[in-house]
Amino acid sequence: MGSPLDKVVTTVKNDWASHVYYDRAEELDGIAVFWTTDTPFARAFDQLDRTSMIDLACGHGRHAAQILDTVGTFLLLDVNQTNIDFCQNRFAGKTNVRCELNNGYDLQPAPAESASSIYSYDAMVHFEPDVVGAYLMDIPRVLKPSGRALLHHSLYSGNPGGHYAANPHHRNYMTSDLFKHFALRAGLMILSQEIFGWGSGSNFVAGIDGLTLLERS
Repeated sequence: MGSPLDKVVTTVKNDWASHVYYDRAEELDGIAVFWTTDTPFARAFDQLDRTSMIDLACGHGRHAAQILDTVGTFLLLDVNQTNIDFCQNRFAGKTNVRCELNNGYDLQPAPAESASSIYSYDAMVHFEPDVVGAYLMDIPRVLKPSGRALLHHSLYSGNPGGHYAANPHHRNYMTSDLFKHFALRAGLMILSQEIFGWGSGSNFVAGIDGLTLLERS
C-alpha cells in the first residue's frame, strides 16, 4: 500500500518533468544566485562537510556540477527518472557520484548515517508542507552525528490550501514557524535561518524564501 503522500508528490513530479525548465536554469543567472561568493547560499554552503553529500531533488545536476570535484562521495536524488538518467549521462565516469530515484518524500535509498551533509536548492520551495515535514523527519536517519542539512524552502504564507502554481514564483505554502516546528519535531537543531526575497524588477517578492541550516545532534 502506498503512502498518502504519493498523490501529492505525483502532481509536483509531473510539473517538473520538462527539459525546458532545466535548460533555462543552467543559464548564468540560474547559477550565479546560488554560487557567487558572498551570497546567502554560498556562505551557508561553506558550513557543510563535503565528505559525503546528498543533493536532494537534483534535477539535471546544475548545482552538483558546481562542486563535484570538491566532494568525497556524492548521492544525487530525484523523483523523476528522466532527471536521474540525465545526471547519469552528465556525470558518467565520475567515480564519486551515484544517481538514484527516490519517492519524493523521504531519502530512501540513502543508508542510515551515510551523509555528512544534505542540501536542496530551488526545489523544496515548490513542495507541499506535509512533504517538507516528511523529508525533515527522515533527515536525521541519513545524517551522521553532527551532520548538517541546508534547505532552501518557501516562506510564502498566502493562499493556504491553494495550488502552488497560482502563487508567486510557484512557491508553496510555508511559514518560518511551521518549518521550525517540523525541524524541531524531527529532532534537528536549527543553526540559522535566513529570509530573503526572490525575483527581479516587477517580479521581485520580498520575504518569500528561507534558507535554513540544520544539524543532527
